[in-house]
Amino acid sequence: MSDTIAAIATAHGVGSISIVRLSGERALEFALKLSHKTKL
Repeated sequence: MSDTIAAIATAHGVGSISIVRLSGERALEFALKLSHKTKL
């Protein structure tokens, strides 16, 4: 898969957990940027 895809996986509204699905070659890079961490 050459494209990197990000999609919100939680319903709209107020909640304590938000889930973003990531897939593709750059998914880890995006996850690191979203989580503000240097390692996962």
